[in-house]
Amino acid sequence: MQGEPEPWFCYMLRCRDGSLYVGMTNDVAVRVEKHNRGFGPEFTKKRRPVDLIWSQEFTDRFAARQREVELKGWSREKKLDLLGA
Repeated sequence: MQGEPEPWFCYMLRCRDGSLYVGMTNDVAVRVEKHNRGFGPEFTKKRRPVDLIWSQEFTDRFAARQREVELKGWSREKKLDLLGA
């Protein structure tokens, strides 16, 4: 018997140099910790530490991935607008 589906998240990080990174995961806290320990893409590995600045929950991986792709196509300004900054 299966329980509730596991939630997925699209998230945005601010890197040490001020750049923004968008990703997806099923556990935001663990993923941010991994980014800060140097596990993951070269982009964040070279720009540690990173801070979580935004996340959105989804009911499945596919929806989180769609949102990730959408945000990665946005300009920096539009991403910052999402944050209300």
